[in-house]
Amino acid sequence: MNTIVGIIRHIVLVSIVFVVAACAKPEREPAGEKGTVFYEKAAVHAANHDYENALELLNKGLARDTLDGFSLEAAEALNRKSAIEALTGEYFDALASHEIIEQQCKGMLADSVETGRIRMKALLLAELGEFAEAEKALMKISSMSVEDSLKLARYQTLAEKPEKAFALYNGLSGNIDPLVSLQAYTGLLELSLDESFGKAEAPSFYVHKTIGLARKLLDEERKGTERAEALALRRAAMLLEMFPAHVRDASYLYFKALARARLAGEERLVQVLDFESNAVLANNPEAYARTLDYFERNNMPLARMVALLKQGTGSKIDDAEKIKVLKKGLSIYQYQLAPLPGYAIVSLIDRSTDTLVELLLSKGRYAEAFEYDELKKLYVLQQAVQHRYDSLELPGKHEKLARQVERIGLELNALLQRSMNCYESGWGYEMHATTIDAINKKRGQFYEKIGELRNVSPLQAERLALAPVTLRTVQQTLDENHAVLKIIEGKRWCTVFLVQKGYVDVSRRKIDDALYRSRLKRLTERLAVGAEGDITGIARDADRLWLTDLLIKPYTGRLQDVQRLTVIAGEPVPAHLLGNNRFLVRDFPVSWVYSANEIAYQTSLKEERDAEQEFTFYSTEKYRDALERKLAFPRQAVFLLWKHFSDTELEEMRVLLALSLQQGGDPSGMLHRLVQNKQAESDQWFYVSEYGVRGK
Repeated sequence: MNTIVGIIRHIVLVSIVFVVAACAKPEREPAGEKGTVFYEKAAVHAANHDYENALELLNKGLARDTLDGFSLEAAEALNRKSAIEALTGEYFDALASHEIIEQQCKGMLADSVETGRIRMKALLLAELGEFAEAEKALMKISSMSVEDSLKLARYQTLAEKPEKAFALYNGLSGNIDPLVSLQAYTGLLELSLDESFGKAEAPSFYVHKTIGLARKLLDEERKGTERAEALALRRAAMLLEMFPAHVRDASYLYFKALARARLAGEERLVQVLDFESNAVLANNPEAYARTLDYFERNNMPLARMVALLKQGTGSKIDDAEKIKVLKKGLSIYQYQLAPLPGYAIVSLIDRSTDTLVELLLSKGRYAEAFEYDELKKLYVLQQAVQHRYDSLELPGKHEKLARQVERIGLELNALLQRSMNCYESGWGYEMHATTIDAINKKRGQFYEKIGELRNVSPLQAERLALAPVTLRTVQQTLDENHAVLKIIEGKRWCTVFLVQKGYVDVSRRKIDDALYRSRLKRLTERLAVGAEGDITGIARDADRLWLTDLLIKPYTGRLQDVQRLTVIAGEPVPAHLLGNNRFLVRDFPVSWVYSANEIAYQTSLKEERDAEQEFTFYSTEKYRDALERKLAFPRQAVFLLWKHFSDTELEEMRVLLALSLQQGGDPSGMLHRLVQNKQAESDQWFYVSEYGVRGK
């Protein structure tokens, strides 16, 4: 199976076969007891949160009730079974139950029950990240409510179908009920934040519409919708908070949402809104103290994380306390990563990490700054690897273990997403405790399987259990002749680490990050349109010389003694073409990686280096794809292209690269030799660099 959809279908199919087989062969039970008896006992266990025994009893009852086919009572029991499986994070068992209902019990459930079942199935698929499948499932509801339409538009947004979502939100934005139109406009506002989607108006248009509708909603006297109003106002405030000019509007809506939540008697939501309303402008230490205490006592890790990070980035506390608070918040983040957090969470994490790293650097705590900058990049790596278990390949006899890791890993991610969705949307707090318990249980199962995987393939186990690396860890992975440059672009300072096996140095220069990025962008754009023979002009390029002075010149002496250089930066840097008197790639192999974690992982590769190697090309704009490829298939050579090549040129390059790799050369070393070839008829190899590092 090459896609997660395929994996889901495979596991569901296996589960259906298993469940049907179990139904056909019931265990012997006391004579005279029908399925109803087991269902009643199961209900008692479920009410007491004893879900394991509840499921066992439901299965026993179904085994009796389905001997001669499926009845209404069996269909209802299957539906209750799927609900418990969903609640406890057994996603694929729950989907199997839904499939059996759809195949064997069509038309049996009451319309209202069937509608609820469809909504639950769509939600499960969405939490698994299968938004197109969730959209397809939800569209089977015969008569959609406004809430269903809003949910459908959300799934379409996440399924990367912005045109469909835009049309649906646009239609709902004219609804006479301001509660509905407000939610539609916040959906449109979120769509407008995606610069690649051209149909939406500018964000400012939707910002003003959102504010106007929120005020209209607040002017109405309504009864019975306090919870929905609180959540809609909160959602609007979370988006408005991203715009500096509208922070006061966000603060106002947070306080109004808090008042509505109190009227609704939603205690957990009240506590969340208490700190959120305080964090925008007031930053009252007492409010932080009481809500943080509540979140800790009630096991609400995401709410506690956000409160700590907002306190660390917004409140007026001294630097030492800020560092302490931000570290606490980010330590929670490391274990609560969800596949798809919203804009507000991503923005907060980035801002918090940048603030902490800059504080640590300013105080000379370089090793800690290195580690927390890598923590920021961990999410991207986990997106590339831990959320793509389909790349796990094991020998045939271990295929079962590979599929178990896939299944448990996907279910753990889905539970983490459920927890994130609960915090961001405010819905589902009533099952929060069960979700946290399920996460802890599933994480334990996952690491148990990773332990088994480590006995079969240590490298695969390491890849699927990535953790932030330290400066010392990176040093320990390097050979004596291998140097690493790590670039951290702060808002006002640019910091460059030189890391070698027994040596570390740090260079800091006061440079505005906008200036650094504009210089790098101009050089990259020049390379992208580089004509034949232009490499001489690039050598004299002002931006190349400026970047060389900033990044390379502080370490010119040390670099004279190295035989290999790897650059770590948050975006591609043509380091192979930097250098004082000539390009660095003429002196030694040069490669680039996104994260130090990749160096620690890839340099640990030792076996099969002489095997025939595949390789792939990616343009620098697609560097995230290069990252994913290298992490999923670390023994393959991955090359970045700094300019456009024709298909003919690429094919010629492939032939030469294949020959060189078969002869045992490593990618960046081979590029180093090619640019030194004075008989070469083209300068094309200057526009190619390696992504990643070679193993030892």
